[in-house]
Amino acid sequence: MKKNKKNTPKSSSVSESAVLPVPEIKANSVLIRWIPLLLVVLYLGVEWIGPWDGIEYLGSQWLYLMMVNFIVVGFIYSQKDTYQSAIRSVFSSALIWVYLTLAMWALFSWLYALNATETLVCLVRLATAICILLNLSILFYQRTSELRYVALIAAFFLLVQSAISLLYFFKGSSELTFTELVLTMRLNAGNKNIYAASMVVKIPFVLLGIYFYKNAFRIFYAGVFLLAAITIFLLNSRTALVALAMSSVAYLLVCIIAFSKEKSIPSLAARLLIVILTFGMAVISSQVATNYAKFSFNDGSTSSGQYGTVEQRVASIGSDSDESTQARFRLWASAWDYAQKHPFMGCGFGNWKLASIPYSREYNDGLIVPIHAHNDFVEYFAELGFPGGILYASLFLFFAVYGIRTYLHNPLSEDSVFTIFSLIAVVAFAIDSSLNFPKEEPMNQLMLAVAGMGVLSGYTSWKNSAVTAAENKPAIDGLPQIYSFVLGLIMLPMLYIGYQIWRSSVSQNLYVQELNAVTLTAPVDQVVNAFPSIPNLVSNTVQPIEGMLGMYLWKNQRVEEAERFLRRGQKANPYMMYVENIRANMYYQKEKWDSAAYFAKLCLYERPRNPTYYQTFMACVARTYDTASLRKGFELYNKYHPKDAFCWNLYLSNMLNASQGADARLKQMADSAMRIFPDDTEIKKRNQDISAAFAQRR
Repeated sequence: MKKNKKNTPKSSSVSESAVLPVPEIKANSVLIRWIPLLLVVLYLGVEWIGPWDGIEYLGSQWLYLMMVNFIVVGFIYSQKDTYQSAIRSVFSSALIWVYLTLAMWALFSWLYALNATETLVCLVRLATAICILLNLSILFYQRTSELRYVALIAAFFLLVQSAISLLYFFKGSSELTFTELVLTMRLNAGNKNIYAASMVVKIPFVLLGIYFYKNAFRIFYAGVFLLAAITIFLLNSRTALVALAMSSVAYLLVCIIAFSKEKSIPSLAARLLIVILTFGMAVISSQVATNYAKFSFNDGSTSSGQYGTVEQRVASIGSDSDESTQARFRLWASAWDYAQKHPFMGCGFGNWKLASIPYSREYNDGLIVPIHAHNDFVEYFAELGFPGGILYASLFLFFAVYGIRTYLHNPLSEDSVFTIFSLIAVVAFAIDSSLNFPKEEPMNQLMLAVAGMGVLSGYTSWKNSAVTAAENKPAIDGLPQIYSFVLGLIMLPMLYIGYQIWRSSVSQNLYVQELNAVTLTAPVDQVVNAFPSIPNLVSNTVQPIEGMLGMYLWKNQRVEEAERFLRRGQKANPYMMYVENIRANMYYQKEKWDSAAYFAKLCLYERPRNPTYYQTFMACVARTYDTASLRKGFELYNKYHPKDAFCWNLYLSNMLNASQGADARLKQMADSAMRIFPDDTEIKKRNQDISAAFAQRR
């Protein structure tokens, strides 16, 4: 590789160790030489993919990445003479086989998963992420001279992201609260934490530009770093703040190591001062922007809303008093407990969202369940047992070993520098993976593949440079054809499943809210046929889709069909008690009181904090005149809601009906309710009714 005397410091010269010749892309086509970089642009374009009329972004963005993968495989096939050695080398990597073994173990879990359909949905996403890493690693095999352009592309996308987010922030500062402003900045991400994580994984590539280049290029990268850091500070995601701080510290260490080799004080000073000053400017600028937004909003509020200031968010990390931190600790403890109880197999890939529901019964009032453990490492242990958890953790161990070994071999070469900064990006992803849930997020998985490709490319380049021509085994003829055929064969059903997931997302967006309210006016068959069989859970609430359709069919007097759908819905999510609650209401309307009470008890005992289930329980059990069960249900619900007038009112009214009068114990309960809720009109009325009934009985 030629040295860039104008933009590259002398210390960044390439190692002089011999590199084995690799077939070059055909010289008669300049365009083909640049196609891999164009494909990187195409991959990163996922950040601008909207929901495509879906209920969320996951369906459309994963489908987009699947389509790009298909295009890349076609390109690799068309250049089969070029990528023969690349495919052999990439598949000789232990890291790749760890990743593939993880995928195979996840596939095995499909046989025993709580919900096999949900496992299939998540498997398709995992396979897509692996295909991206494979494709990129093959495209850039021993083409490390072009990896600087990958960093430039990542920096450009980060620049555009930051600029648009800041534009939204300042444009809405006089119209929205600070919390609402922050939420408008997330663009096409599901939430601000996901968006901030997708940004922070690009930061190491920007730091690479500051480290490696001089003059105008360094100024450009410093400007991108400034805008990105300001945006991340305003987004105020604690995980992103930790990853940003880690990346900056790692950058300082790389600079110090380079100084120990170069002995150049001016070079060290320039690299350190630019990042330190830019980081400081970002902190100050974000604080100024926060103050501007607070005082621009017309209510004159001085609060930063639920996200607080950067200082407050950093201080809340690990705080015993921070509710979101404590919620994370509970989720981690639950997932780890499940893993210990199911050490070999777990609950099935992608099924923690179901297995977590019983753990949430003690602190979750509604039907919103903890879909993720907020720690992918622990979640892999819960879903795939200790084998799956160890495989996932090993993936990052291999990245670390590959990156560090390559870098220490020659810390001053361009290849090694790109490798170590790619490793820093992988570590930034690992931090997010340990505190959030990038496992199923397309933007985050894409950036892991880009960063992983950087590590793998640097490692394979270094390893092959040490192999003599005699030791280098020729690649098997036809490898690109085999690779393209096998991946194409795998990706065709993946594309079909991805398309079905997106179709379901569109239908969920159209009908789910109305299905929950049972107010749909659309024809029944139109609604039922709008939902494909994959997936069978609502993406953001894990309600069973077929259970919802069963309720709608029953409301439209199609009882036999409704029963089939309800049975399948109950199997899809057996822990939420969604279908059981529907059955309780169905039997109540049919005046089958014993059956209604049976299902109502199942719901409340499994989800004792849920007010809807409590209301159904009281109404159904009262019809069976089972006063002992009514009292038990009241005590159970009141345990979690001791100051809830709703709880007491339902109990008193239904107990009065079930008792067909009032005894001294019920009169005592009514008097207690009056003492606790002296101003509640409903409690007063219940007290009067019970007092009158008690007096009449006497």
